[in-house]
Amino acid sequence: MRALVLAFDCNPILPSLPIVAFNTCAELARRADITVVSYRQPEVFEVPGARETVFIDIDWLKEPVDKVGVALRGGNAVGWGLKTAFTYPSYVAWELMVWKRFKARLRAGEFDLIYRVSPMSPVLPSPIAKRAPVPFVIGPINGGLEYPKEARGLQWKEHEWLHGVRRAHRHLPYYRSTYEDAAAILAGFDHTIADLPESARRRAICFPEVGFDPEIFFPPPGGRQPAAGRPLHFLFAGRMVPYKAPAELARAFVSQPELAAHRLTFVGEGPELAAVEAAAGAAGFEGRIDLLGATDQRGVAGAMREADVFAFPSLRELGAGVVVEAMACGLPCLVADTGAPAALVGTGRGVKVPLAAGAAFEANIAAGLLRFAREPGLASRLGAEAERYAQGYRWDRKADHLAEVLRWALAPAAEPKPSFY
Repeated sequence: MRALVLAFDCNPILPSLPIVAFNTCAELARRADITVVSYRQPEVFEVPGARETVFIDIDWLKEPVDKVGVALRGGNAVGWGLKTAFTYPSYVAWELMVWKRFKARLRAGEFDLIYRVSPMSPVLPSPIAKRAPVPFVIGPINGGLEYPKEARGLQWKEHEWLHGVRRAHRHLPYYRSTYEDAAAILAGFDHTIADLPESARRRAICFPEVGFDPEIFFPPPGGRQPAAGRPLHFLFAGRMVPYKAPAELARAFVSQPELAAHRLTFVGEGPELAAVEAAAGAAGFEGRIDLLGATDQRGVAGAMREADVFAFPSLRELGAGVVVEAMACGLPCLVADTGAPAALVGTGRGVKVPLAAGAAFEANIAAGLLRFAREPGLASRLGAEAERYAQGYRWDRKADHLAEVLRWALAPAAEPKPSFY
């Protein structure tokens, strides 16, 4: 199977979506003959096993447009909807440049299909989809999750000025043809599938973009020690931005004198750090909240192996790769009952906190923390099930599933649509 892989955001050292795309390409290269196309970045890299790794420069357009977007967003930490909107012109221009470079090779039959792994936003369409002389596969895409009504005003804290007109992207050039002409659409979760055009849903396959490297994320050597009878160590890891609710977690923790014997660690940086620091100074909790700052994947994995529970009450999480990573380390997860974290935790892998407005949400988080503290063996039992479930998200196993999807896209009438999650 010869595939031309479009990987706009692809990088082995950048966190979040770039490394997801890189890991996907690296594993796919073990199963197919692939040529990877990305945009030129300061870090020049090769995808191991790929026939070619091609870089196409778009900085002449991307850099000035991104500067305007960052200024309107008030920095890089928030306003991710605006970031996507300002990526549109650069991405469309880049993909048209890819088409110009590869159309002769595609028409000559050098590739069996085209697979777009990134960008992963469903808002950013593909000009190539309607031009491709071979099957076109897109995804995993992820989006379409609304802000919860219980968190009124959260989108303004996140500088999401365009959220009220977010569906306007359906009228932009290439959107309709992308989903009408795609042979298969990998969509992260049910909230993304529901947001697709109705005509595209029969070709949509639930396929979360998240995954983990078992050489980095694994339980402590010798197994995790039972937490019963000793103080618990709770951990938060992620950007400290309003929708991830790190401040609500910190305030919930210090609101309960019963938790003063336990510990809470934060890994990450962002605009909510000051609120977390303020909570850390609460009477009786001095020295019980640790702020470790930002670190790389190995640093996060090390912190996870030292913890007992991963506390991540994010209010609008599309993918939640960090939840899968925590589960792979044997941690049960305390999450808000919404979005990707709730879907990943499911039943028996953690505790889901009911959504509520304001102080009531913090009270619900506190109740979840207290449940772990009061029920001996709960963290160990849920953590073991979480670790077992997470194995389906190893990059090698996900790549096996992806290769199956690509084979199906070549001859969809020959067998039923694949289903994995």
